[in-house]
Amino acid sequence: MTLGDTGSRDGGGTEAVRRALIGSFFGTGLETYDFILFGITAGVVFNKLFFPSSDPLNGTLLAFGAFAVGFVARPFGGMIVANYGDQLGRKPMLLLTLGGMGIVTAVIGLLPTYAQIGIAAPIMLTLLRFIQGIAYGGEWGGAILVVVEHAPKDRRGFFGGFAHSGQQLGTVLASSVISLSLYATGAQFLSWGWRVPFLLGLAMVAIGFYVRTRMVETPEFVALKQAGRARKLPILDVWRHNYWKILLTIGAVTVTTATFYMTAIFMLSYGITALRMDIHTVLHALIVLGVTGIASSIWFGALSDRIGRVPVILAGVVAMALYIFPFFWLVQSGNAALLTLALAVSGFIGGFTHGPVAAFYTEIYDVSMRYSGATLGTQIGIVLGGGFSPLIATALLKQFDGATWPICLYIIALSVLGFICFAALGARQKRLAYAAAD
Repeated sequence: MTLGDTGSRDGGGTEAVRRALIGSFFGTGLETYDFILFGITAGVVFNKLFFPSSDPLNGTLLAFGAFAVGFVARPFGGMIVANYGDQLGRKPMLLLTLGGMGIVTAVIGLLPTYAQIGIAAPIMLTLLRFIQGIAYGGEWGGAILVVVEHAPKDRRGFFGGFAHSGQQLGTVLASSVISLSLYATGAQFLSWGWRVPFLLGLAMVAIGFYVRTRMVETPEFVALKQAGRARKLPILDVWRHNYWKILLTIGAVTVTTATFYMTAIFMLSYGITALRMDIHTVLHALIVLGVTGIASSIWFGALSDRIGRVPVILAGVVAMALYIFPFFWLVQSGNAALLTLALAVSGFIGGFTHGPVAAFYTEIYDVSMRYSGATLGTQIGIVLGGGFSPLIATALLKQFDGATWPICLYIIALSVLGFICFAALGARQKRLAYAAAD
């Protein structure tokens, strides 16, 4: 079945489905551009201009600490936005978060540095990062829901994987724009060239608004409103009725986001600072990671429609645990081709989980509190996995004199946790499905 065949099922027209898919993919990509851009810049710019230190690793630790603040804010933003998303609709919340992200990103590009205003500079940067995290916290759940709720039920994995791969698109965009800015500004990059990618956030907002204003509300939410089933406080209801799902989701998300942000964000700083590799080499490898991740997420999302979400996801968790030591062996060679290969394989393995989880996390909640449920567990898990993984990896590197085996053990431990949580969620859903059938 092609994309054009989707209009005959589940009440959504072909054009509405196409707009939802494009709007979520590019909208998520543009918002992730803003969020990832901060992480990439943290390891090469903010550690020097906003958190100066005689020890480069200390400066990087402080910069990654500011990066982590955005993740701490995400659950708060997610709870607020998701609650209204279940009450008012998916589309208005997606427009709100997109505008908030773009404006804050542009303001970061205008900030004075530590040398100009002293301690106020890192404080302002950290505060803006917190606001950015609030806006991004409500983005993921809404963008995924718009696509999954428009999609035919037997194609939700494919559509969800396509929408979720917008995050990898954001990585490609951020890495590409930083690389182009470096080429264009050369020696002036640290003085003003780094600001250009942040100021481009406003242009990204304009593009995103154009794409998302063409989207229509999902058929499932429209039916919910017409039936008078919208909840007054869905964020409280979802916790009261689904707390075990949320707790398991937190554990599951921790491993998937830790591996992604550790490779996409930590690896840039590690490659430049520890391995003395050229920044363009590492950025180009990150672009390959993103492109591979896009294709892999879509393919494995489609595969989950045929063989089930949980088997594909569990295979990915096991694969990452087995791959993490070889990953660092390849990276530590200092060879550009092997670094690119290491990140490409990482992007491919990431697709095992990133592809199916979009549909998986939405299908386990009732439509009346789906935005809240899909957002709450994922955003808390992202704090623990995505927000702190570059910080933890850098701290381990410092503590163990540059050795990477503690980082590998950290990822393996998270993989064990993720395997248990995903398996438990799958088993729980299967029991509920049998009970409903009886």
